[in-house]
Amino acid sequence: ETVELLEPYLRHDEDPAKHWGPWEHKVCAPDIAEKASGAAKGLCLFVAAMVQYQGAAKIVQPKLNALKLAEADLAKAMGQLNAAEAELAKVMAEVAELDAELAKAQRTMKELQDSAAALQEKADGANKLLSGLSGENARWTEDSKNFALRRKKLVGDVACVCAFVIYCGPFNSEFRERLYNDFLADTQKRGVPGHPKVEQVGFLVDKGTMGEWALEGLPSDELSIQNAIMVTRSSRYPLMVDPQGQANRWIKKREQPRISQNPGMCMTTLTARNLKDQIEFTMGEGLCLVIENVENEVDPMLDPVLGKEIIKKGKNMYINVSDQNMDYKEKFSLYMTSRLPNPHFSPELSAKCTVIDFTVTMKGLEQQLLGRLISMEQKSLEDTLAALEEDVTNNTKALQTLDQQLLERLVNSQGDLTEDKELMEVLANTKAKSKEVAGKLAEADERKIEINEKREMFRPVATRGSIMYFCMVDMTNVVNPITAQPSGWMYNCSLLQFQEQFDISIRNSEKCQPASKRVEKIIHFLTYQVYRYTNRGLFERDKMMFKLMATMKIMVTSGQITGADTAVFLKAGSSLDIKAEKANPFKWLSDKIWLNILQLSRHTFGPDQMTFYREIIDQMQRNQDAWRKWFDENEPEACPVPDYEDRLVMDRTLGPFMRLCVVRFVREDRTGVACSNFIESMLDTRFSAPVTDAIVDIYEESTNRKPILYLLTAGSDPTFSIDELAKKKKKYPTDKVSMGEGQEKVAREKNNAAFLTGGWVILQNSHLGIGYMNELEDVILKTQEIDEGFRLWITCEITSRFPIGLLQIAIKVTLEPPAGLKAGIYRTYSTMVSQELLDQIDHEKWRTLVYTQAFLHSIVQERRKFGPIGWCVPYEYNNSDLDACLQFLQKHVGVTVLVGLPVSWITVQYMVAEAQYGGGLTHDP
Repeated sequence: ETVELLEPYLRHDEDPAKHWGPWEHKVCAPDIAEKASGAAKGLCLFVAAMVQYQGAAKIVQPKLNALKLAEADLAKAMGQLNAAEAELAKVMAEVAELDAELAKAQRTMKELQDSAAALQEKADGANKLLSGLSGENARWTEDSKNFALRRKKLVGDVACVCAFVIYCGPFNSEFRERLYNDFLADTQKRGVPGHPKVEQVGFLVDKGTMGEWALEGLPSDELSIQNAIMVTRSSRYPLMVDPQGQANRWIKKREQPRISQNPGMCMTTLTARNLKDQIEFTMGEGLCLVIENVENEVDPMLDPVLGKEIIKKGKNMYINVSDQNMDYKEKFSLYMTSRLPNPHFSPELSAKCTVIDFTVTMKGLEQQLLGRLISMEQKSLEDTLAALEEDVTNNTKALQTLDQQLLERLVNSQGDLTEDKELMEVLANTKAKSKEVAGKLAEADERKIEINEKREMFRPVATRGSIMYFCMVDMTNVVNPITAQPSGWMYNCSLLQFQEQFDISIRNSEKCQPASKRVEKIIHFLTYQVYRYTNRGLFERDKMMFKLMATMKIMVTSGQITGADTAVFLKAGSSLDIKAEKANPFKWLSDKIWLNILQLSRHTFGPDQMTFYREIIDQMQRNQDAWRKWFDENEPEACPVPDYEDRLVMDRTLGPFMRLCVVRFVREDRTGVACSNFIESMLDTRFSAPVTDAIVDIYEESTNRKPILYLLTAGSDPTFSIDELAKKKKKYPTDKVSMGEGQEKVAREKNNAAFLTGGWVILQNSHLGIGYMNELEDVILKTQEIDEGFRLWITCEITSRFPIGLLQIAIKVTLEPPAGLKAGIYRTYSTMVSQELLDQIDHEKWRTLVYTQAFLHSIVQERRKFGPIGWCVPYEYNNSDLDACLQFLQKHVGVTVLVGLPVSWITVQYMVAEAQYGGGLTHDP
């Protein structure tokens, strides 16, 4: 209360505006009170402290009271809390017991759930395994049933296939099949377990590998695939008979990655100076060595390599070559190719290597030519097909790889298959990829069918091309029936030469629509183009053979006649025995003709096996006068055939051939003329018309790396014609070398100089310099720089020693007088008589004189085919005689015109008939 009474007196505010106390200073300020007295100061301190205490006590006392109450409540609450905690501890103990029971139950439940999940996963894996392998179920089930039997028969199957790879390489497809059937029969006869028929291609190689070979340039026919199997599967190094060069091209493309590392060491010939170094390098580096142009023998230095006489020293392997141990790596490969169509390898060489006949087949070449044609006519179509085949090959290989991986995984998997998760993933991926690839392959097959339908429209062109090429090849088997000279050797040609003519035919034939008409135009152009190209290099005695062979092959291939028809035309009745047949009832027929007629009456013509002349003997007996008249005709081939003419005319397919047969069987002497008529009717009149290739045309076709080869006969010499052309082309004088002993060096110098200057070189009588001819091919093809104006002219007689490589790059020309008076005159005017010569002299008789001289020259030459009846001695009149006579006439008539005198016919007659042509006669004609 005292403090409350003193409160108004104790108020003080520092702000004068707010201060309302009685004094302006603080009442209880000790420093002011001290000025009065010390007691006053003490009093002030006391009063201030009491006032302060009273203020504090007024605030704290209620709180202290509240504290006591709160402590009392706390003590009560703590008592209750202790009781609750005791109850909680009791409950928690019960909860812990229940939690333990729950954890135990949960563990039991988890174990059951894990077991159920594992079982479900196992079931899912089993389902996936069954689903993934469902596609193989039938095949694997069947294989498992037959596995024991197949394993047992594998002995005989492998034996037959191995024998095929080892022994059948040198033979053609027909003889290979015959040998293989003998192998199968022999194994069965000896009781060796084996299948009755084993397909060697399917046994040894898969479709993916065959597709890769096709992409590398190997033809897709069965013979080529067999050859590739022998090259890749045989343990011996291959020696390939490769006249067309397709094996060489395939090997080069197949081994391109290794060859590209060092082409100069991987490609060689047996004549290479560094052959030993090349062997050492390629063996040591594990590369391939391709030896080209192998002839009948191989360098003995190669014997240890061919025999694989490997010496092992530690981890290294060596082969002793020429007394030198050379490193050998297992990756080393040796390939040898020969361009000879029928080489004569020694038995020792054949035993050391695998000889393989890579000669192209008709079907294989047809497929190649079809692709070549389509690439020129419809390039996008061929590109599409090539890309499609590449995709098919890649997809097939991918499918095979996936199957292989799956089988490897199944074989190597350990434990329960249903628990192998990686296996399941591989299986799922394989299944999905297989389905995708199978879909692509099915789509590719459909597209391939569409593309092939378009390509098939052009197949007749490829078929005709294949026929014409093999006709060219067959001419290499020709032998002169009188002198037994192998003239066919000089007819050797390469596939590249034919392909060049094939391309020319496609480019230059008439462009038209639709495709069927375009195909017809190409066929006609191609047939005549190849005929002209080949005919130019054939001797006269062989030209009709080539045309007739081509005509009959065309008819056999098209199914108009059969091989038996061709055989009976060639052999007639020579296989019959006159003593075993009934007697000849016709006195005016020889026994030989009678046997021919008997054979003709028995033969069935065409694919329909029609016995057309079955009643010919009865017809001849009933109508003997008509047949005798026909037999005695000068030109029976141009006269109606008695009793058969109407039927021959009606049958447009076989009629011309059956007419040819009756002429050949009854009037053999008229067979040549009848063949000419037959060729005209089946092909075209152009094939029987006289043709001569001018030297200008031959020159235009040649190049600096394509020489012209003249095949000489007695008395023929193209030098004059070459020099005349050289004058027009400003290449005169030409360098001439008459080959013989010691002339090879001269020829080499002349050629090397002409390579730089672009001059012309004439190598005369090259059959006397075969050594230089053997090196000439490499010189022409491998010399880096040859002037574009350079031309090489070669003259050579028939010789089987002439190198085949040079024959296969040269343009071959013969200089024989053509058969027939008309053809002879035509050739004279095409080669010897120019328009310049005809216009040179302004005289009314000049052109008549030139024609008369050409006519006389053809008569003189044509008489030779009659043998002793024509000339009792076979005089060799040639173009030199004609040229000398024309020069004389030109000078004589020119002088008479110049001086204004008449032509002295007595002088002309004497100089031409008695001096030039008659001067060489030693007997009366």
